[in-house]
Amino acid sequence: MKRIFFMLMLSFAFLFISCNIEISEDDVPDEKNGLTWTNDKAIYASIKTQHTNDVMLDVDGAFENLNFKAVFVVEKSIENNQNLNLTLLFILNNNQQQQFIDILLLDERINGAWKCLDLPFESIDNRYLDVRSNNIQVGEELDISIKGDCNIYHQPFRFEGIWVRPTNYDSKRLYHIDDFPQVNITSVEKDNSGRLYLQLEEPGYFNVIKAVDIMSRLDTINAVEVDYFEPVVPDIWQISDRSIADFAYEYGYENYNNMTTIIGLKPGEVTIGFNGVYCNITVTEEIEE
Repeated sequence: MKRIFFMLMLSFAFLFISCNIEISEDDVPDEKNGLTWTNDKAIYASIKTQHTNDVMLDVDGAFENLNFKAVFVVEKSIENNQNLNLTLLFILNNNQQQQFIDILLLDERINGAWKCLDLPFESIDNRYLDVRSNNIQVGEELDISIKGDCNIYHQPFRFEGIWVRPTNYDSKRLYHIDDFPQVNITSVEKDNSGRLYLQLEEPGYFNVIKAVDIMSRLDTINAVEVDYFEPVVPDIWQISDRSIADFAYEYGYENYNNMTTIIGLKPGEVTIGFNGVYCNITVTEEIEE
């Protein structure tokens, strides 16, 4: 009997100790840390300004009624210490992107939603310049339009580091990697606008997204964003020799509805081009009737 009593007491003692063991955050597995995804399972969403503060208080729980695997903060900025701009990246459990977008847009907090094209994909380009004829006379106008499909991969941002702006930025202070223990970085560089560039120890798309998410959730950080490439100058229509043929209308070199109109000026041959697509046009003397 004493043996049974002793065993029961030992069991209760073990149960009591087990229930009171504290688990540190480091001991909790981070499912997002090793998470990867493909373009067809990711959706970007921007939050309306009047709702950004509430969403930021509980990013992971703000959309718990939706079916997704994880959500990352991919851009955070505070304008004039008041308005918070916020962009999220949802990682889906399936590839039903459009369905997820449609559901998101029903939420009054969502400003916009779009498909992810961050990762490399097979490019498609079967465009051509459509003309009714490759020959025109002097004084004759010719409409030229772009036809076909084009979906070419362009890396949206650099995968080596991220930009952050501390809430209490000190221009005279020398910032070190030890100031940002939340992410693994090799260097910190200043720019002239109060931002700091954090160079990642292990460059990569997924590491960039996760680093932005981690830093965005800190109250000590006012703004976080990826390192975008310089904006691409919009393509314009080009004519190889504008003394032979020119645009029929002012600003005809600009691209309106993938179309332009040229007019023949003197006999000769010109090449018309737009964004890597070309065709040759021959201008002949006007035929007198």
